[in-house]
Amino acid sequence: MAADPRIPALRRDYPGHPYKKWQGAHWRLLSLVELGRTEADDRISDAVDRVLKWLLNPRRRTPRISGRYRQCASMDG
Repeated sequence: MAADPRIPALRRDYPGHPYKKWQGAHWRLLSLVELGRTEADDRISDAVDRVLKWLLNPRRRTPRISGRYRQCASMDG
């Protein structure tokens, strides 16, 4: 696969919440998968750990809006 100039930016670590719009680890991992990248290094493994720690946190709640629970399909779906 030819070198893709987007890959270094996606592999970089960005501070903040894993779901921070387009910059958090959740979105960067999703983009890497969509680009067909399957190999993992320490940075990718660390990003996976951060996302799983956030998603599996027992204190994480699904918001209820107008009587219905709302979740983004990219997280738990």
